Amino acid sequence: MASALIRRLAVLVAGLAVAATVPMAPAAAEGTGTVQGRITDERGAPSSSQITLSPVDPASDSIYSYSGDDGLFTIADVPAGQYRFSINDNVHPPQWAYGAESFDAAALIDVVEGQVTTVNEQYLPLTELVVTVTDAATGQPVAGACATVTTPTSPHACAGAGGVVTVADVWPGTWSVAVSDRDGAHWTSTVDGVGFERGVTTRISVALDPAASITATVRDATTGQPVFACVRTADPEGHGILAGGGCFNYTDEATGKVVLGPMEATTVQLFVEPLDGSHGALWVTRDGGTGDQRKARVVTATVGQPVRLGRIEVGPAGSISGTVRDRATGEPVANVCAYPYAFDPRLGGLFGARCSNSAGRYTISGLGPYAWPVLYTSAPIYGRAWQWSGNVADRFSARMVPVTPGGTATQDARVVPGGTVSGSVVYRSGTPVFATVNAYNA
Repeated sequence: MASALIRRLAVLVAGLAVAATVPMAPAAAEGTGTVQGRITDERGAPSSSQITLSPVDPASDSIYSYSGDDGLFTIADVPAGQYRFSINDNVHPPQWAYGAESFDAAALIDVVEGQVTTVNEQYLPLTELVVTVTDAATGQPVAGACATVTTPTSPHACAGAGGVVTVADVWPGTWSVAVSDRDGAHWTSTVDGVGFERGVTTRISVALDPAASITATVRDATTGQPVFACVRTADPEGHGILAGGGCFNYTDEATGKVVLGPMEATTVQLFVEPLDGSHGALWVTRDGGTGDQRKARVVTATVGQPVRLGRIEVGPAGSISGTVRDRATGEPVANVCAYPYAFDPRLGGLFGARCSNSAGRYTISGLGPYAWPVLYTSAPIYGRAWQWSGNVADRFSARMVPVTPGGTATQDARVVPGGTVSGSVVYRSGTPVFATVNAYNA
């Protein structure tokens, strides 16, 4: 083996780094060499990337490494042989040395025993998308419109007041573009088959159909800081909140903003349920909050007329706790779940401390400082009738339970066995038909 030092020299050919080899001292492990170099982005800045050495010999394993924040890498003890060299990060598509966009087009890198092979690779330039977004009804710009290109990295950007979105770092190829309104005032539109070429700006125009929407901001009543919360909706003429299906409208943790929409025209009441463990829930009123749905503000959203409720202030949480017992025997009753609102069970219920344990104890936490009704529910298999606080059958007769910040109000329940309504559902011809039957207090 030659005794002189071996060095790999990078030679620029047509703008690409090409490896050159000169002798050096033997590598640490017999039969191996070293691969080193630097990875940069299309602007020449260092890139922290994953590096893969794929051997030409299919019986050999690939070798993986990473470049540092300075873009430099060194891979020691690489078995001598021929390799294809590729790089990958969270911005660019996979790329092979030198400047190749496919495995088959990649150069073969020779790793020689006792030598250093230098491979410097620079990412090819990406492209950008410019979208002009307007309202389909008025032709006016949609301020704050957003666009996402459906590449594996999903580059995304939003417009200013002029409705023009510029999305950078788009992979070349043919992709779909989803255009939306971050205030929910327009329906999302998807444009398929948009082509992108390296170094070329792609421009498209999209007209969004108007929709109904409601926006608000949930903040701490004292500090004004944003509060992470779920905002549920209820039909004022309906039968309660669909709680068990999860939350569909969350506030932004950084700003407290919540967007309900895009949607069809609707009339709703809003129930704000903070999720941070320290703030209390409320029904939204015109001047604050309440625990009584009857006092909640009725919000009507129409197409093309966004509703902006402004700031919803929430304060410290309190709770309601008590014991559920059989009305006849006084024995504790388990598996009765309590809610501070009318509960629609079609999507299932919530569990945990709000459901009575073997001692009959339950706790509803996270309530705002208002007077609340309590609904006691039981699955049919447990055979207990639903009822409201005060041992009554309807919400309007319920005993309202005052909650104080940081305090726990007591409300016990005495439940009775549930009754049964039975019958048949058939077509007019008399043929039986599968159906779900719901019963509501008149």
